[in-house]
Amino acid sequence: LLILLHVCSLYLGPIVASLLKIHVARTNLVLNGGFVTTTKLRNAPLTVGYTQAARKVVLEPFSNRLSNIQHDPSVCFGIMRDLFVAPFAEEIVFRGLLIPVLLSSHLSPTATSWIAPLFFGTAHIHHAYQRLQSKAESPRIIWLTTLLQFSYTSLFGAYVSHAFLRTGSLIGVTLGHSFCNYWGLPNLGFWSRSGHSELSCLYGYRWIVTVVYVLGISIFWRGFFPGHWSFFP
Repeated sequence: LLILLHVCSLYLGPIVASLLKIHVARTNLVLNGGFVTTTKLRNAPLTVGYTQAARKVVLEPFSNRLSNIQHDPSVCFGIMRDLFVAPFAEEIVFRGLLIPVLLSSHLSPTATSWIAPLFFGTAHIHHAYQRLQSKAESPRIIWLTTLLQFSYTSLFGAYVSHAFLRTGSLIGVTLGHSFCNYWGLPNLGFWSRSGHSELSCLYGYRWIVTVVYVLGISIFWRGFFPGHWSFFP
């Protein structure tokens, strides 16, 4: 549970941004996943309650996703893979099995926490082969995005390896892994006022969201060290 809370602190910014979307939706009408000011629409209410706003921002997209699952079973397979199967299987292999082997080879815990994730990052490179075979994108773009994916998956692997070494909790790192897969990479669309991002509606709150991002990262960083803010024994 402490590992999950530690990961949540890193995502404090995205979590607050999602809640702010509900607040903004009280005075904006939600259309096609975006926000249009109600003053531009005739007979539209100036404000709605938080319940109605939450229904538009949270419940309706969730309902649409369930509908997609009924019409396309592959959507359900993708969700199960990303949130349950992949985190469980990858943590067993790359933390539960690989880390004890590396430690038994007389590597230090610090070296182990940085070497183990290289295997984890490499395991995601096969996506590049699939994309190259499809020939739908230029090889340059494919290799650049693959390098980016290798970088952030290896960095994440270093974190969960460190967390596993300090807690010994395979369940904890699996929950953290699933949580990160759900939220994905941070969406900084709140800095755009063009409307191309689903977070463009938060442009007026961009500094508040940015401060919360920095606060969350600070709490996450402080959580590694002993003291009242530590998330590890």
